[in-house]
Amino acid sequence: MDATTARLAAVEEIQRLKYRYLRTLDLKLWDEFADTLAPDATADYGSHVGEGPLRFSGRDAIVAYMSGALAPGITTRVSVWSGFLLLRAAPGRVPVLPALHRLSPPARRPGRC
Repeated sequence: MDATTARLAAVEEIQRLKYRYLRTLDLKLWDEFADTLAPDATADYGSHVGEGPLRFSGRDAIVAYMSGALAPGITTRVSVWSGFLLLRAAPGRVPVLPALHRLSPPARRPGRC
């Protein structure tokens, strides 16, 4: 496989991984979600209101946080930028593309508060 084909195959593989990450997160398929993360993955979810940033080390810690924070009554709507990918990472590391997570309460049903 030539270098261009290999690069395109790598980008396609990353896009599929990103889709699986987002889909399993939205569907709360925690075992499958865990499969999208490296065992030594790290996550930085920014600042929690009134607290410091949420930082996690390791797949198990990330999945534990997400599965606890995204209870069954919480619906996620994930938005991601799907344009060109510019990948930069330290040698031997694979960058994880950021996703913007917006949490919302369950949809209201007619006639209910």
